[in-house]
Amino acid sequence: MADPRRRSAFVVEALALDPDLLSVEVLRRAKLKGYTGGKTALYDLISAVRPKTVRPLVRFEGLAGEFSQHDFGHVDVRFIGGGQQRIHFFASRLKYSRWVEVTIVPDEQTETLVRTLVDHFAAIGGIPLLAVFDRPKTVALKWNADGQVTEWNALFAGVALDLGLGIEVCWPSSPPATRATARPWSRPGPRCGRAGHRFGSSPALIARTSPRPIGVESPPR
Repeated sequence: MADPRRRSAFVVEALALDPDLLSVEVLRRAKLKGYTGGKTALYDLISAVRPKTVRPLVRFEGLAGEFSQHDFGHVDVRFIGGGQQRIHFFASRLKYSRWVEVTIVPDEQTETLVRTLVDHFAAIGGIPLLAVFDRPKTVALKWNADGQVTEWNALFAGVALDLGLGIEVCWPSSPPATRATARPWSRPGPRCGRAGHRFGSSPALIARTSPRPIGVESPPR
């Protein structure tokens, strides 16, 4: 099989019959046909002619009312009169419509989480089937090597049970882009925290971020 055209035809035919055929098996069959060249040259040919399978990229949207995402965050805000303050917030997002509720909170403790979570569900107009969280200590205290939670935060778990709320937690430091559980905000903080926004006082900041009412969950635009 010294003729390059015959060699190419042989590889194309073999892969047409079985696109997943291992390169080492193609090499073995080629040698049975009289191929005496090196394996690197044949492997390069196999790579060039092997059919490429393109998997379509499908965005996971879920159904209306099925998923919500929740997390704490913070942003450093500068005031016009000078000085800077770290503002903590809690954000919730409906996965289907991408509606976002953001509330400024005094801290990132469990009691603050559950109180604000209930307020957000009231603003949304109902409780979703499943609420997705990162894995903070306010939600889960311990988990095994497989990611299964072995000990829940007792206060959080009690409120979730009272609400009849399903909970999913993400792996620590897992890339959010690989899941349907990206953080509830699309920017590194609420709108008031964008670079360039400055406020005269904390009340002005709170007024700027007052929540808005919501109706039913509509499809994303």
